[in-house]
Amino acid sequence: MSAGRIPSTTCGLEIFGTPTQAGTYTFAVHVQDSLSDTAQQSITIVVNTGTPPQITTTTLTLGTVGQSYSFMFSATGGSGTYQWSFIGSSPDPGLQLASNGVLSGTSSLASDCPSGPGIWIGSGYPTLSFQVQVTDSGGQSSAKQFCIPSYYPTPQITSLSPSSVIVDGQQHAITINGTNFRSSAYVFVSGGGQVPTGFVSGSALTFTLSPTLNAAFSTGAGGPLLGEGSSTLWIVQPDSYTSNHVTFSVFDPVPTVSSVNAVLNNSSQPCTANTSCQLVINGAGLVFATTYTIVETNTALIRAANPNAPIPWNTVTTSAFSVSPPGTYTVKVTNPNQPGGGSASAVGTFTVSQ
Repeated sequence: MSAGRIPSTTCGLEIFGTPTQAGTYTFAVHVQDSLSDTAQQSITIVVNTGTPPQITTTTLTLGTVGQSYSFMFSATGGSGTYQWSFIGSSPDPGLQLASNGVLSGTSSLASDCPSGPGIWIGSGYPTLSFQVQVTDSGGQSSAKQFCIPSYYPTPQITSLSPSSVIVDGQQHAITINGTNFRSSAYVFVSGGGQVPTGFVSGSALTFTLSPTLNAAFSTGAGGPLLGEGSSTLWIVQPDSYTSNHVTFSVFDPVPTVSSVNAVLNNSSQPCTANTSCQLVINGAGLVFATTYTIVETNTALIRAANPNAPIPWNTVTTSAFSVSPPGTYTVKVTNPNQPGGGSASAVGTFTVSQ
């Protein structure tokens, strides 16, 4: 840049030339009049690039409601140092934007963003959008819109009480113990879906289970109807990641046999040898998974039809069979899926006449 000069007919200073490099330049100017009086002044000149700074940040990191948060915005271009500010108010009253571009504080509002995680994007859930402006030393500025994602702490299941039930035809209240539960939380069951859920506290939820069906899942007035075997439970609550998955088991009861009658097929007449017969088995604890075997002939039978009563059943009529010769036979009734593994059985005898 060319040196300055002081015209003899003015009291001003003219600085001229063509800038070749952007930056901030500070220098001292000295002046002397015809009486040899002098003065000195420090002057700063800002040479802009001609283009404003551009914000390079694209997405913000995920915050957690109630926990500290810190994020630094970035930009490129412009000249000199940057000054950052909101255009409008903060998206979260718990967060402040410093002039150096650091957004920090304690997240206090839940939000999700199209840029991620995006699990809860929708009309029913808020999105905290806001604008940030960056200004360089030359007063050039640009702005960009952002969304801040912030989730509630992830719920965590630590235990179920009880962790298993026996198929007994009764309703069972199940308590889910854990942390970070909210009143909007609800229980999901694998293969079934959402079930009615009661909020007790931030560390406990409840639901009612009716173990009265087979492996198919449905929801009835008494709560979820869940069959024998193991199912997976987890917690879902808005503006949060889902919880860990835990296993809940429904075990079969131990069967008992009080009496067994062999009758002609589709009849109440006594069974005779070499004819098509059925067994009418009376007892307790009979379920969908129960198996029926004639011991002497190793003949496996199934239910002729499902009884109208809810399980466990007290009476089951088997499919057809035929034996020879006449005499006394044994039927073995077995329920699998017992607590601790294995199965449980009971036996009964029946008579086939000549």
